[in-house]
Amino acid sequence: MLILFFSNFISTEHTEQSNSKKEQKQTRYKNTIHLWEFLLELLEDERYISLISWTRKEEGEFKIKRQEEVARRWGRLKQRAGMNYDKLSRALRYYYQKGIIKKVSI
Repeated sequence: MLILFFSNFISTEHTEQSNSKKEQKQTRYKNTIHLWEFLLELLEDERYISLISWTRKEEGEFKIKRQEEVARRWGRLKQRAGMNYDKLSRALRYYYQKGIIKKVSI
C-alpha cells in the first residue's frame, strides 16, 4: 500500500473540472492523458475503491491499495502491455521530483 497526495489539490476546483473532463474522455488519444489525471479518474470512480481510494480528500491525500493492478490498467490505457508497478513507480518518482505528488510518511 502506498499513500500519496497531490501537492496543489483543491477538491472544489477538481469537481468543477470533472464534468467537462468526462465529456472529453471519449475523444482522448493514447498519449494525451497524464498519470495524475488517470489517478484522479480512478479516485473519482467508486468502482475502483479496492484499487485506490481517498484517505483525506480535502487535502488531496490518497492511497494506492493494489499497485500492480493500477499499473496494469495504466498500461492498458497507454497501450503498453509490459507496464508493471516498477515502471509506474518511476513516473511517480518523477512526479515527486516535480512536486506534483508527494509521498506521505507513515
